[in-house]
Amino acid sequence: MVKLALLSWLAVAAPVFSAPADVVSPLDTRACTTPANTLKNPGFESSALTPWVFQPTYVKLGSATVVKSGYKSDHAIQAAGTSGYNDPTSYNKLYQTFKICKASRFQLSWSMLLPKDSVKYTAPGKPGLYVEAKAPDGLWYQMGSFSFDTKTFSSTIFTPSFKGTHKVDQWANFVADFPNSQTGTWTISMEWYVMGPGSKGTKTSTLKFKMDNFVVKPK
Repeated sequence: MVKLALLSWLAVAAPVFSAPADVVSPLDTRACTTPANTLKNPGFESSALTPWVFQPTYVKLGSATVVKSGYKSDHAIQAAGTSGYNDPTSYNKLYQTFKICKASRFQLSWSMLLPKDSVKYTAPGKPGLYVEAKAPDGLWYQMGSFSFDTKTFSSTIFTPSFKGTHKVDQWANFVADFPNSQTGTWTISMEWYVMGPGSKGTKTSTLKFKMDNFVVKPK
């Protein structure tokens, strides 16, 4: 009877001594690995966008196409936008969602090229690009911005602080730190826009540029 009573007490008491569900076990910690690059298909080597997602605000005014001849590789993404008189601003996103399980500051690096004769606009409406990150807490953070002209394009990276001017037909490399070290689901988004001319009879505004060699890794 004493043995049965003791066993019954242990059976009831066992859940009290079990570890809380939100405590990370040593096994979970070991399962958290950080690859050399957290992104998938970073150089579009699959000849397809997936798992990248292209999202135009207006389907006919923007595109993102995998093309040959990338940065030290066979492929790159060619981003484009166009907007004519009476057209809305062409606003387009190329993004990828991924998970980070290590509480560390990560950074994004990538390469860009602006081909010759790939920008047309009516001043002052220069086309541009925003680089943004959505953190696990649901907030969006801007990591950098770009402005495209007919013979050059300019860059502003917030952290580490950097500003530069880059020539056409030359690949340029960029690095931007993540805004914080949260763990969970992140999204990196490249967002380009083209504003239409303000008066009738002016040329349609256009933009075309390449992106490649995306990497997300710890600093």
